Amino acid sequence: MSRHPWFDNVRFLAVLLVVLGHAIAPLMHEAHLVRGLYAWIYAFHMPLFVFISGHLARSMDFTPRRLRGLLTGVLVPYLVFDAAYSLLHHYVTDSGPPLSPLDPAFLTWFLLSLFCWRLTAPFWRVIRYPVVVSVVIAVLAGLTDLSGPFDWPRTFYFLPFFVMGLFTSPKRLQILRRRAFGLAAAALMGIALMVAYVASPHMSMGWFLTESYDGLGVSPWAGMGMRLVLIGCATVMSCAFMALVPRRRLWITGMGAFTIYAYLLHGFPRSLGVKLGWYDVFDHNPLGIVALAVGSLLFGALLMTPPVRALFRPLVEPAWPARLITLPAEEKPQAAAPADPSPPPPPASPARELEWSGRRWAG
Repeated sequence: MSRHPWFDNVRFLAVLLVVLGHAIAPLMHEAHLVRGLYAWIYAFHMPLFVFISGHLARSMDFTPRRLRGLLTGVLVPYLVFDAAYSLLHHYVTDSGPPLSPLDPAFLTWFLLSLFCWRLTAPFWRVIRYPVVVSVVIAVLAGLTDLSGPFDWPRTFYFLPFFVMGLFTSPKRLQILRRRAFGLAAAALMGIALMVAYVASPHMSMGWFLTESYDGLGVSPWAGMGMRLVLIGCATVMSCAFMALVPRRRLWITGMGAFTIYAYLLHGFPRSLGVKLGWYDVFDHNPLGIVALAVGSLLFGALLMTPPVRALFRPLVEPAWPARLITLPAEEKPQAAAPADPSPPPPPASPARELEWSGRRWAG
């Protein structure tokens, strides 16, 4: 089945938002404009990325082949990059244990959460009102402090977007490709950017980092209400963003299937830049901040090019774990007996007819 260029374009641009958000994060407290842009990006970029992940997991089940793909394609890369980022974090901060697989380092939380989400995918198909249930779980998760191993706050908060993607068919996504949505989507994203610019100095970025309501200093009812608003805003902004993405094949389309490379690799120079003081050049320097933003986008695109993929494929898409996991031999279907082309002879008497009819219904 051929890939649709629109969906690959969405994936490509979505991961560039991830790269841009991480690139400007160290300067968030230096410039009001940066803080507004950061709030705008974080309001929907990870929900969009998680929605795409859920949409791609619609065929997930517990068959041996799917489980092997989950282990080799998600869990093994998580262990590899969590170890790498843990060692880098230990070098950058000069503190903390160098290795802690149960405590995801930096951006590797997404792979561990994705592993958990995909394991639950078959269960959501047998639950009534799965999106509603997932939203309730996300809202209630903020009532307690779940910080610790496995990064449960993010796993629960982004769960509704994974479930939405799981139950959104390609046919439903076609609605967003109608040209009628283009102008409305552009206006909505512009308004959202202005709101983020005005509101960002007066709100905690912890709302986007899924902190507990108590940690944010609000009451449980206010926290649950605010989280519902954020989930709704993220859903609408994600739909608007997808409606604005070009539908035709572009030079970026071919790289849209390899967003995992940009996601996993872009954090290393960013962390080293913080350690080595590279960000001091951009402090209170508007032109420098613009250059940083443009450079981060170009760097994110570079990480999805064929030469970079060839270099880092053994780490991002390791082939050796598959050889350690054996699949059970598939049972060969028994050959069916050839059908008799001639119909059975008609019964000769009423008694014979009953006997023949009884055999036919019995087997």
